[in-house]
Amino acid sequence: MKSLLRALLVLCALSLSSCRQSAQPTPTPDPDIQLEWLRDDAPLHVGMDALVFLLKNGRAEPIRGAVIEVRGDMTHAGMVPVNSKAEGGTEDGRYVVPFQWTMGGDWIVTVRATLPDGRIAQRRYEVQVRTP
Repeated sequence: MKSLLRALLVLCALSLSSCRQSAQPTPTPDPDIQLEWLRDDAPLHVGMDALVFLLKNGRAEPIRGAVIEVRGDMTHAGMVPVNSKAEGGTEDGRYVVPFQWTMGGDWIVTVRATLPDGRIAQRRYEVQVRTP
């Protein structure tokens, strides 16, 4: 009876430990990285778009070799987020991200740049998308 109880306790302990998430640190955005969405005053419209971002270091030098990830969320519940990314960049630190605006309305766009050395920059924009 004791061995059965001991075995059950061991199984419970193992099952509980397997449910834990790994403790991975969340990277802190680096304030010395400049991440800017280059867009004019023209309205955004439903459909395919090319979002252009500029990535520079604290000395205003272009950064190449990064990954730019863009996530678009509508401000109302129930919509599937839109995700896209670009890698590498140009000599002047520009990254062009193909992006599909799926519906007109208010959006929250989160842009995250991950540099080759692991540092990150993140920005959040609130925009309105019009239907054609």
